[in-house]
Amino acid sequence: MITVDQKEIIRREYFLNRKSMREIAKELHHSRKTIRKAIYDPGIPVYKRSQPAPKRSIGPYVEVIQQWLAEDKQRPVKQRHTAKRIYERLQVEYG
Repeated sequence: MITVDQKEIIRREYFLNRKSMREIAKELHHSRKTIRKAIYDPGIPVYKRSQPAPKRSIGPYVEVIQQWLAEDKQRPVKQRHTAKRIYERLQVEYG
């Protein structure tokens, strides 16, 4: 995997300096296949999960926590739940 900086160097060599893919591959010690991908794909690589990550430990309590946070919206800022307070309350009330 090449970095964005390396991809930019490859693209600069190809488009501005008019070097061939073979020359660039030899100079930068990458395969021609990698050079070709860098030239034809100008965007930054983006990773997307096919499914959202499961919430294993907190899953059964999400509705309870959302209810607490909804109730907190009517309270003053200093009296609202923090993450630590939510955790402690879950331990006391639900084990």
